Amino acid sequence: MNYMYFVEERLRLALYVFDLGTPPFEEIKRKIEASEHPYEYRGWDDAVEDAYQEAFEDAGAAVQVIAMACLGLVQTALHVFLKEFVETSFGPQALAGVSQNGERGWLLQFKKFFAAKPEYDWANSGADFGLIEQTILTRNDFQHSVNLVSRYPYQDSKHKAKYADSAFLDPAFDGAGMTEHPLIVTRETLESSISAVRTLCEYLVSAGRRPRP
Repeated sequence: MNYMYFVEERLRLALYVFDLGTPPFEEIKRKIEASEHPYEYRGWDDAVEDAYQEAFEDAGAAVQVIAMACLGLVQTALHVFLKEFVETSFGPQALAGVSQNGERGWLLQFKKFFAAKPEYDWANSGADFGLIEQTILTRNDFQHSVNLVSRYPYQDSKHKAKYADSAFLDPAFDGAGMTEHPLIVTRETLESSISAVRTLCEYLVSAGRRPRP
């Protein structure tokens, strides 16, 4: 199987959705900030200004819904690749055993599985494992670590304990003394996550092709 073709298709889709999905909402934000039609400045009308502010916040939230969905596509690309690769390379029983190796969470379970095989050890992959793990934790926070009064996900205690300086922390809240820190996905962090996943997948595929002694 040409694993990387299918991995690349999924990773490409993540950027495709981001690049086509977010610009309309970024343009709304830009027009509001520039006081362009239909968001001309009307400082004497508080109701209009409130409506503009709501529109700005809605657009920002929409960007993050799309961005977080794209991050989910990156996570899915890695997860389905690992399952397919293990099952094809080592057999269905090996795949079934991955989830029973004592680690919590599918990423650490697969990492432990490959660590027992020196030729596949992720430590030698050159991939930024910390960023890959932050990607998955951020995606999980988007699904589960939410607050009724905010439309943005927050870094949960597990994420914070492992990565207090997570790449996905919203820099707008740096130094704010908040006990809960909002998370955002930018194109830069999305690209970095894609690169880390691609590097890991390429390493495993290449390791699988090397002749065994």
